[in-house]
Amino acid sequence: MIAATFSVAVGTIGIVYHQSYIDYLTSYGQDTSGSIGFLLFATYALIASTFGFASGMLIFTKKRFKISVAGLIIMLASAIFTLIVVRQFGYGFTEGILLSGISIGAFSVIGAVFTIKSRTEFAEPATPAEEIEAEIQ
Repeated sequence: MIAATFSVAVGTIGIVYHQSYIDYLTSYGQDTSGSIGFLLFATYALIASTFGFASGMLIFTKKRFKISVAGLIIMLASAIFTLIVVRQFGYGFTEGILLSGISIGAFSVIGAVFTIKSRTEFAEPATPAEEIEAEIQ
């Protein structure tokens, strides 16, 4: 949940930086095509945050282990993607984005460790045949 919150922050910062970058460059009549990197990691961060929040809710309720871990992996991929995009496009003044990306990665790894460690506590969904059998008895 904390990693997903950081991911929302990265997405918001990316959109604000994108808008500022475009405003600055257009005021000097320069090309703004380099601003696509901000939209890339902002979009991916916001999409990953929805998976992160869903995963966090499933972890809290101890349901659907595989989906919970998949959400954590998507959050970790979002952190790695953010770090790669920031380095690839070489933007300045991105320390806040880097710190958030590192935090997303750290919290995702910590969450994955605790989730995998408590795997036995998760309730796996029953198959339809098992549900019918339970209703009969």
